Amino acid sequence: MALGSRGGLLVAASSAVLALTLLAVTAAAAPGGGWGCEALVSVGVDGSVWFNSTIPVSGNGSLYVRLGGRPAYAEAFDESGLLLPVDLVDDGVRVELTTNTSSVEIHVLLLTLTSKQGEEWRLAYTSPCNSTLLLPEAAIPSGFKPQPEVILYNGSIAFQFPPGNVSVTYFLAPTEAHSQPPPPSSPSSPSGREWGALAVAASASAAGAILLA
Repeated sequence: MALGSRGGLLVAASSAVLALTLLAVTAAAAPGGGWGCEALVSVGVDGSVWFNSTIPVSGNGSLYVRLGGRPAYAEAFDESGLLLPVDLVDDGVRVELTTNTSSVEIHVLLLTLTSKQGEEWRLAYTSPCNSTLLLPEAAIPSGFKPQPEVILYNGSIAFQFPPGNVSVTYFLAPTEAHSQPPPPSSPSSPSGREWGALAVAASASAAGAILLA
């Protein structure tokens, strides 16, 4: 066998070992892209975002989940409920796995995924999973990228996106606390009983006037 051929086999073997090592410490990829997981992304009226998901993994090492912003808080558990070490990085989280971990449940709070210009809010995030987005109850969406599937989630309107980058713009409708007060109602006519009371009072007043005279 020529030296060049042997060198090529060694490079190919090294690449295969590296690929297997990466697969052993990252999420199991699903056909068609993504990690074969589902995520719930909930947005608060203040622009805060919760990312919740259970991600299948294989082997030990570390799991890196890119979300598009630096988290403010995160926690992770394995399939038995054991709390796992989590590092907050610039655009996501890194979870340290235990031996034979098969899934990781993560809960991440992010405060940097939304911005506001005038009355318009903009949300931008990245998800390795299919994501279900819940906007605030008073939100009026004005744009999506990519176009989502509209569903009902626990009785609320939600939007489903494939894995990847998601961008949404929306407005918040005025709530009752900020709405204008209702116009004053016109005075109603006195009832029959009220008319009777007014007549008695008028008679008493007239009698008092006669006595004083």
